Amino acid sequence: RMLLAAAKGEAVTYRDRPPRFLVKLPVLISAGGPATYASTVTISTGGCSLRWSGTLPRLGDSVALSFRGTRSVEMLGVVRWRKPAGSTVGLAFVERTRGADAWRTLVEEVKRSGAPGA
Repeated sequence: RMLLAAAKGEAVTYRDRPPRFLVKLPVLISAGGPATYASTVTISTGGCSLRWSGTLPRLGDSVALSFRGTRSVEMLGVVRWRKPAGSTVGLAFVERTRGADAWRTLVEEVKRSGAPGA
């Protein structure tokens, strides 16, 4: 829609979004069924994209995420987009999640590490 509007010379409003970083982190996910492992493709303070195994969740589904490593983070996300051909899912994090501060710290550490932007 935005490209079509721009091509017509109409005003286009761009949404600001937090920077995303390419990083592969293991994550335990639960989306209404048994928990399974996945890995991130990109992360940001507002969400992440995951390489999903099995049946993809539907748009709007809630997904519980548990990141374990040097920092333990629990987050809750909502499916915002799906790419079945690549088995990837994009999640937006639900605000006011207990793990939000720890997640922001993790993203800052990834940024300082020199991870490439997406």
